[in-house]
Amino acid sequence: MPTKRRRIKRTPADRITPAAVVAYVRGDYHALHAELRLKPWECSPLPIALDALGVHQGEKPDWPMHGWERAAELQEAIEAKLTPAQRRALGAAIEAAQAAEDHEH
Repeated sequence: MPTKRRRIKRTPADRITPAAVVAYVRGDYHALHAELRLKPWECSPLPIALDALGVHQGEKPDWPMHGWERAAELQEAIEAKLTPAQRRALGAAIEAAQAAEDHEH
């Protein structure tokens, strides 16, 4: 007898584990993608300041990017779960990355 397959509706926040939050704060692209089960070609939810394949909240890229909307949703869900200490660590990492980029130019 055939059965009807049901898709489980999951929000991006349902997939966010503590390990994913730690990988996000560290800017660890590979660990974050593995934890979120993202494909290699999918856009990263990391901030664009930390990874060239990342996203910037509110700004859609000018070029076609596979999964940009989903990555932005994941980024928002991860940032909602950050502790104040993790927010400070992430802010410091972004500032350091921007300072290094400014120093190169």
